Amino acid sequence: MNEATSPDRWETTPEESVQAHHSNQALPQQAITLYGLLIGFLSALLLSSNVTGLKPTHFLGTELIVSSALFFYPLTYVVNDVINEFFGYKMARKAIQIAFMANIFFCFLIFTTLQIVPITQWPLSEPYSQVGDAILSVFIASMVAYLVSEHLNAFLLAKIKVWTNSRWLYLRVLGSTLPSTIIDSLLFCSIAFGAILEPNIIGIMIVSQIIVKSLYTVLSIPLTYAAHSVVRKKMKPL
Repeated sequence: MNEATSPDRWETTPEESVQAHHSNQALPQQAITLYGLLIGFLSALLLSSNVTGLKPTHFLGTELIVSSALFFYPLTYVVNDVINEFFGYKMARKAIQIAFMANIFFCFLIFTTLQIVPITQWPLSEPYSQVGDAILSVFIASMVAYLVSEHLNAFLLAKIKVWTNSRWLYLRVLGSTLPSTIIDSLLFCSIAFGAILEPNIIGIMIVSQIIVKSLYTVLSIPLTYAAHSVVRKKMKPL
């Protein structure tokens, strides 16, 4: 494997203060705390998407049809970009896997609760079961889309970082996030709504999500720069 494209090589740039600690010794407490907070935020976004993803809506009154989760889920790309930049490709993959396992546990609890027989006087038994079943359906779709798109995003971000010698953050964000959003939209809409919506509606949803996510990606670049600035200031003492 070429040294410039080795995964270990990806972790040496661009934030030397964190990367030096990561490659040579255990991360300091400050870095561990930050990493834990980022994973917690990533997991919360992913868990909430299981519920918010149930509700299709017209985007801001237009004819574009999107899942309500679309208003929050793209923030996962910003979080993963920050983790990848400051902690490296391997730590970004670990964060994705930890958030994935948290989501599995959440849905296991939902599934277990659905098996518990409620009292006959409870009027919400049927609606609760319908929502619970829908959450599990969205879970399968979101998990497939999440694992594929987030790993692709982390991989492309790390590769582009090497190709550009850690310059042009906006190019890394666009080059990694845009392809990931296309894959995510195709997988999620097809799996989550394939059995309950007409093919033409699903097609509109896929195109709509790609358009909106691409717009979100461009608009989120200043947010990504701001997040990098905040993390860089926090990590200066390392």
